[in-house]
Amino acid sequence: MKAFFDAVAQKVAGLSIEDQMGVVADEVKGLPKAQQKLLAEAVDAGLPPPDQPTSNVVWLAVVGTFLATMLIAVVVLCVGTFTTTVGVTKPDTILTVFTTTSAFLAGLFVSRPQNPARRG
Repeated sequence: MKAFFDAVAQKVAGLSIEDQMGVVADEVKGLPKAQQKLLAEAVDAGLPPPDQPTSNVVWLAVVGTFLATMLIAVVVLCVGTFTTTVGVTKPDTILTVFTTTSAFLAGLFVSRPQNPARRG
């Protein structure tokens, strides 16, 4: 694997970041599947898990996006219910968006069946 890294390092020397990414992607695609898997495992082993502040930011971004989607769906559903405009999104489509996002948000707060310590 070291020979692979050395060969790729020589090819990307002096290239822009975009060109480097393209060369590396092409080189990895040229590897046999078994070596691709080993490379992926090596890269994964070298990356530390995210720290708590990073996890919090990602969680807040995901929940915030779904919450905004749900609130927009509620507003559109309410406006669509009380106005008689033609050609606007059907209420059942907006209702589907609302129920899907609310189910996702509810699922974030439900404990796993495998984790009896959080029940109750």
